[in-house]
Amino acid sequence: MPHAQAAAATVNKAFQVLLTGEKPEDPCRYRFALDGVDYSVALTLGEERFHYRITARVGTRPYSAENADARVAIAEILRQSRELDRAHFLSDRHQGLWAYADRDAEGSATPDAVVHETLLFLQEARPFIRLLADYA
Repeated sequence: MPHAQAAAATVNKAFQVLLTGEKPEDPCRYRFALDGVDYSVALTLGEERFHYRITARVGTRPYSAENADARVAIAEILRQSRELDRAHFLSDRHQGLWAYADRDAEGSATPDAVVHETLLFLQEARPFIRLLADYA
């Protein structure tokens, strides 16, 4: 008797194990550097769209005792960045400052489409990254 083999197993909210015959697709990854900041990009390809995620650590938020004025300025920069469409900023629990985008893009992931998404993110994020560099 042949054994059934599943390429992937997942657990849903009801804690049921679901076996699928298709292996989940690993994202394509690449990295690049610009203005001293290292960016990491992950692409998950689909037939009619692709998922695009870019992250970059852009600095470290100083503690209040180190530089209270810089901490207030960074908080204001982060508050102003909430209005952006593609680029988002956050501070993690270790006071690291991150820029990221996490979105679905229409069409296939051609090199032109990937570069286009990257440039749209950089166009929005770069002025804020430069401001944060003055304080972080």
